[in-house]
Amino acid sequence: MARKLPFYIFIIALAALIFTGCNQDNQGAQLEKQSAHQQNQNEDVPEQLKVIEENIEKVFTLLNGPTSDDDLKATQENQQAQQKQSKQQDGQQEQQGQQEQQGQQGQQEKQGQQGQQEQQGQQDQQGQQGQQGQQGQQDQQNDQEQQNQGPKEQVMWQDISIIIKELHSQWNTYMPIAAKKGANSNLIENFSNSLNEFTNIAALRNQDNSLLALNSLYSHIAEFSSLYKTKVSPEIKRIKYLARNAILTSKKGDWARSASDISTAKSSWSLLKNTVNQEQQDIANKLDFSIYELEKVINEKNFLLAEIKGKVLLSNIKDMEKEMEKSM
Repeated sequence: MARKLPFYIFIIALAALIFTGCNQDNQGAQLEKQSAHQQNQNEDVPEQLKVIEENIEKVFTLLNGPTSDDDLKATQENQQAQQKQSKQQDGQQEQQGQQEQQGQQGQQEKQGQQGQQEQQGQQDQQGQQGQQGQQGQQDQQNDQEQQNQGPKEQVMWQDISIIIKELHSQWNTYMPIAAKKGANSNLIENFSNSLNEFTNIAALRNQDNSLLALNSLYSHIAEFSSLYKTKVSPEIKRIKYLARNAILTSKKGDWARSASDISTAKSSWSLLKNTVNQEQQDIANKLDFSIYELEKVINEKNFLLAEIKGKVLLSNIKDMEKEMEKSM
């Protein structure tokens, strides 16, 4: 028995060495997986896609559509900066115009007497042309009145037109990047078609239809975002699209579609909230209740409250995006 004891000790030691080596290998493999996972989680979204999403949010705000307080504030600050720059340019042009006007006054006074003589000779001819022109002007005014939306609305649509042109340029730049990353042809085609459709609808200057087309365009942002391993889940963007659509369709009285969208958003969030960490629980609870509140007023078919509750929900979604960006 004494002779066998060293043999047993040797076997035990050998087993311990093998176990330790295997354990170290497993730990090393786990560390490698964690490192790779962290690298994937920190993958950067291309700047072109970020700018496309930012410009879509700007148009939502310009159209007075459903958006968060942060997006509204950012757009307003941008508009104020543009207005300030425009006023400075107008001041410079006005000063230059006054100088030119002073230089022309002398010449105009000389031409004035000659112009009065010519005007007297043209009055009879203008009288005949005036009767014909009045009818044409009246028809033109009727058309303008139908399209007239006031100075603020005209400026709004001009700003939107500029952003739409930028969106087409940005999309042209991002398209090959998305294809290289693995975006399928259907996704690329769908975004392109949605962008063209929104452009055509916005040209008609109908606010409600433009918002619905714009939200349809935004729905593809979540799909493109899913190509990248980021801290912000693409699902939160899909929930934002559904929440917006629920608000917009409720405004048009399509309560069945509105109820369906908020129900889908609720289901998506119920899965996503299981992945949030402890630091995100407070905002997650707020988001939870805001979805419930919006669903409740939609079922009551109350558009006024749906618009108010929807804005609260979108602000909570924005806060959740920020919390996800800060997470490690």
